[in-house]
Amino acid sequence: GNTWPGGLGKRMDQYTILAQIPEDIPMIIITGGEPALQDWDNLINTWQSFVGHARTKFAVETSGQYPWLGARWPHWVTVSPKWSHAGNKSSWYVDPCWWKWVDELKYVVDDHFNEDVVAQHLRECREAEPERYMPHVVLMPEGAPPSVESIQRTLEFLKHRHDWRF
Repeated sequence: GNTWPGGLGKRMDQYTILAQIPEDIPMIIITGGEPALQDWDNLINTWQSFVGHARTKFAVETSGQYPWLGARWPHWVTVSPKWSHAGNKSSWYVDPCWWKWVDELKYVVDDHFNEDVVAQHLRECREAEPERYMPHVVLMPEGAPPSVESIQRTLEFLKHRHDWRF
């Protein structure tokens, strides 16, 4: 479906999409809007069926609020949870399907962010897959461009967490 506001996007089949991508690209990152609202299996399978394209890696960046629809999981998964008041879902809800696959947790440091959110998400990762390594944690300041105050707040969180990234 078309997830662009006001229907500004256009519907394309996998061949039209893939024709826009250079053949020697090492990784394709699926992001923007909410990629979990689409099943990407057809696109990934089609791309990797072309001679020489089988080594291309696929990554996804999602809010994690919706389950992954496809059977094929990307090579790299970034979950960037968002503060939400939606329905019966908690404020930083992430669908449980992501915990076994997430490689990176990325948070925008805004007025709602706190370290307890990260701790809870890391616990959920460990419970879902006890033998798996823990995902990277990335903090980014709010704003485009971020304010000096937002950058300082983010750096303050990172002072005490040397295992987290900016």
